Amino acid sequence: MRQILFIFLIFLPLVATSAQEKQEQSRYSFFHMDIFDYKYYFCDKCEFPKSTHSLTLNLLGGSSENQYGLVIGTLGNIIENKAYGIQIAGLVNRVDSQGKGLAVAGFLNKYESHIGIQIAFFNSTQKMRGIQIGNNYSADMKGVQIGASNYSADMRGAQIGLYNENEELQMLKAFQIGLINTTKSGFQIGLVNISENNQYPFGLVNIVKNGEMNVGLAYDEIGNMIAQFRSGSRYLYGIVGLGYNIKSSSNHFVLQGGIGAHLNFSSKFRINTEVSIKGLSRTFVYMGRDEKEYEKRKNEFDFKTLTGYSLGIFPSFKFSESIELFGGPTLNYLQTKTLDNKYLFPSHYIWQNFNPISLKQLYIGYSVGLTYVL
Repeated sequence: MRQILFIFLIFLPLVATSAQEKQEQSRYSFFHMDIFDYKYYFCDKCEFPKSTHSLTLNLLGGSSENQYGLVIGTLGNIIENKAYGIQIAGLVNRVDSQGKGLAVAGFLNKYESHIGIQIAFFNSTQKMRGIQIGNNYSADMKGVQIGASNYSADMRGAQIGLYNENEELQMLKAFQIGLINTTKSGFQIGLVNISENNQYPFGLVNIVKNGEMNVGLAYDEIGNMIAQFRSGSRYLYGIVGLGYNIKSSSNHFVLQGGIGAHLNFSSKFRINTEVSIKGLSRTFVYMGRDEKEYEKRKNEFDFKTLTGYSLGIFPSFKFSESIELFGGPTLNYLQTKTLDNKYLFPSHYIWQNFNPISLKQLYIGYSVGLTYVL
């Protein structure tokens, strides 16, 4: 409690209105309390009260022209002009002009412009400078957006969320981290990255308008035959693959994901460096509706899983505009807790740790493949 009081005592003088600003208002009070100004929620033609406050408590919802300091509303706060300081609402903060400071709402922060931090389920601001946390929309953003979904027409900063969208055309103004990122240019880290001219996308699937995509088939030293999709730019790309282990007696399926980089020497020759993860597992399928039978079969089923981590260097030769052959050595780390998988481990190794509960091995392998450029 002392810390909270100390913060308020420091914060209120910093955000208090100047004498000139006070003179511009018809009424000023340090403390104000509203129960519920219903007409300002349901009447579009009603005028706002010409009032300026430094400390406001809206028991349900309240409204004012300016707020300099702290305003708390259990439902909502409506401010026609300026809101400087801290705005906290159970549901909605609405500022029709400019806000500065911290805005926290259970559902929505809606501002014409804001400098500072916004935290809500949904943040909508035409011009934002600072940090937004929630589902965010900003026409002109400088700062950080953190939320399930983030949108900006003009982004200078970072977007962190499940879905990030930025329409800005200029280079390297946006930094996006999410499951799905879309921008015209910038730096992206995600599962799926979509851009027009991003030379360094960092993700498994990278759809670049001026980039490169190819499909292919690869084979490695432990018998994995994998159909692969590579997508990205001329320099950096992502890898996803699905295949089958032809040496396995346990019907192992293979799922692959990775990141690669092109080192271009000519139009016909380049070296690809790739880091990837491969997971091998049997597939369990039960079509019935009996939950007990499902759990019984699932517990009895031995997935015989393996996980492999690989670093590969692959010289690549183009025989035509579309056909490319690659192959080269790999450094691999393979591990499993299913001792029946021992036969899949190569006999040669750099390091090995086989014990009664797990098998682990570091070794040199290879991978070869053929790709078709889309």
